[in-house]
Amino acid sequence: MNLADPWTLMLEQVNPEYRRLKFIVDFGPEVKAVLRKVNLSWRVRLEEDWDNEEIGEVYYTADYKNLDERCAWADQQLKSWKFATRLSHQEWKFSNRKEAEKFIILFNLKWTR
Repeated sequence: MNLADPWTLMLEQVNPEYRRLKFIVDFGPEVKAVLRKVNLSWRVRLEEDWDNEEIGEVYYTADYKNLDERCAWADQQLKSWKFATRLSHQEWKFSNRKEAEKFIILFNLKWTR
């Protein structure tokens, strides 16, 4: 739909968040790398961004591959890093914060829309 489409204009009048919601339905949620400290190690977990709980049900209506695709990419990148260990499908342990932050920067450069 283009900007001059009367239906799009009507939908935007009814719900000002229409464009953002349409983007979510079309492409799925963002996946973000979240850093936290656990005991003496640092962990990075890839998580879907649930920024608005009211529309969370939108994410369950389709089979998105965003998280799986990013986890597979991260696994390929981190296999050769000697300070990183995979803990689960979407979480890695790093022996120091600098390495974890370096990975987050790499992740954001690759996957931020």
